[in-house]
Amino acid sequence: MGFVLAYFDGSQTRVIGYGCGGLLVVLVFLNALTTQLIYFQSLELGMKVRVALTDLIYAKSLRLSLGRATVGQITNLISNDGNRFDRHMYPLVYLFVAPAQFCFILAVLWIYMGPSVVLGLAWIIAIIPIQRKKSQLFYCSFSFRRTFYFFPGK
Repeated sequence: MGFVLAYFDGSQTRVIGYGCGGLLVVLVFLNALTTQLIYFQSLELGMKVRVALTDLIYAKSLRLSLGRATVGQITNLISNDGNRFDRHMYPLVYLFVAPAQFCFILAVLWIYMGPSVVLGLAWIIAIIPIQRKKSQLFYCSFSFRRTFYFFPGK
């Protein structure tokens, strides 16, 4: 990107400016292709996990002595909460990619900015406990707690 901007300043030749601009277009196109591939593969994996867990929960609900809930209530719980597996498999990829991206970006920023990057790193690390607490407060829904009530894990 710096070479493209340098072309408009007049400090780079036309060949370098057009070459870097074309390379930028190709990289954006490759990013779009790989992002779609990862999205559809994670969506397919989420569907497979949902079907497998639905089968397991339904089979266990048939074996239980249904003192607390009926099979209909459990099936309704599965159908209402099953699509969460489809939605939450895509961000799961970033659990593995994000640390590598963080280290790479930190190294590049260290090269360009020097030790002042440590302040930004300290801020990101300080925010982690706040984000964890926030996720515990808002993502533990009533139906999730009700699932553990129906299936105590015995």
